[in-house]
Amino acid sequence: MINANDQLSPYDVIVIGGGPAETTLAIRHLAQTWVDRFPEHRPELIDCLVGDVVGKNMRPFVGALAEMTAPPLRLK
Repeated sequence: MINANDQLSPYDVIVIGGGPAETTLAIRHLAQTWVDRFPEHRPELIDCLVGDVVGKNMRPFVGALAEMTAPPLRLK
């Protein structure tokens, strides 16, 4: 579980548990990590979080998302 005073890096694994406060902190950390790495995609991240994506070209955003969160290797 994370706390407000925790110093997290973009490579920390976050397990969301506890209550709403812990979930909010985890989401804030993930969003800030995204904005730090892809500042040009901040508006698209906001659109995605609020569900305002209908009729918008989200391909650059999805490409950046794939770069940051590469799919796992195939299980054998």
